[in-house]
Amino acid sequence: MNESPQLTCLVLAPFRGGWSAVHEAVVATFSDLGIGTVWLGASFDVGGLIVESVQQAIVKADLIVADITGNNPNTLYELGFAHAHRKPVLIVSERGQELPPFDIRGYVVLQYDPSDRESLLRYMRVWAQRYTAVEVAAAS
Repeated sequence: MNESPQLTCLVLAPFRGGWSAVHEAVVATFSDLGIGTVWLGASFDVGGLIVESVQQAIVKADLIVADITGNNPNTLYELGFAHAHRKPVLIVSERGQELPPFDIRGYVVLQYDPSDRESLLRYMRVWAQRYTAVEVAAAS
């Protein structure tokens, strides 16, 4: 019996800040669904152009979670690149942060409380399950 390749979710978030604790929970949540998780903050090739590594990772990923907390220009660029490649993207931001740029306000942005990771993870699980079901149906 051939197993289909594992889906991957790329996490786009600023390298600095407190997102690593949330990322660890996301890895565990998605792992339960058979989805691998990649966070570029921990896995760049030494000597390569960072932007090329990011672009390749976005193109290869099946799903994207983009944390736009703080409106980090790099993360916003990566979000735009993911949209240009028509990737399914879940945009998240910490509650109480400044509004996202005008171009992004038309998208649903899941605002989360960093002290309540369980609510964020429940929503991510439902979101990922929807795309997992679509991928499984398409492969049948």
